[in-house]
Amino acid sequence: MAARRMSTQVRQLSRKLRRIKTSVVDASAARVINRTLRGSRTAIAKDVRQSLKLPSKIVKTRIYERKTNKDDLDGLVEMYARPIAASSLPGVKDTGRYVRTKAGRWKGRVGRGVKARGSHHFPDSWIGVGSGGKRHVFTRTIGKTKDNALQVERIDIDDRFHEVGFDLIEDEVEQHFKDRLASDINYRLEKYIET
Repeated sequence: MAARRMSTQVRQLSRKLRRIKTSVVDASAARVINRTLRGSRTAIAKDVRQSLKLPSKIVKTRIYERKTNKDDLDGLVEMYARPIAASSLPGVKDTGRYVRTKAGRWKGRVGRGVKARGSHHFPDSWIGVGSGGKRHVFTRTIGKTKDNALQVERIDIDDRFHEVGFDLIEDEVEQHFKDRLASDINYRLEKYIET
């Protein structure tokens, strides 16, 4: 009789431990991975923003994270590889103007190009309307045919992301993952034991 009660208690304890494993350890791991991804995303955005002197609004919209859950513990931080158009920078302005000669003919364009906040300068460029009706910063390319003689100025952020992205994620994991996981598991265990 006592052996039967003992084996029943062992089975109940085994079931409870399995429940604890799925509800506590896996859920804690998923939560901590998501927190680490969020911190990594913030660190990457800050580094790209500061190194390229871009506003955070533009950079943050190009970096995203895929969150994990307790069933699938795979997380991801990615960045859209499309470069940023110079016309979308804050404070973009054309410093040049077209001038005429005394006879009334067009002499040409005079100015220092296009400037934007963050020390961005595009010499020999101007702001114009493209074929889709959007404003762009154009530069005339030399040595090209007439059809593709204009180039739309853009800022490439993908190279900087690939330079520092993996290192910043690795730093975030090394600094915070173990402590966050231990504290989250302790919190969930205390909560589970109380109920």
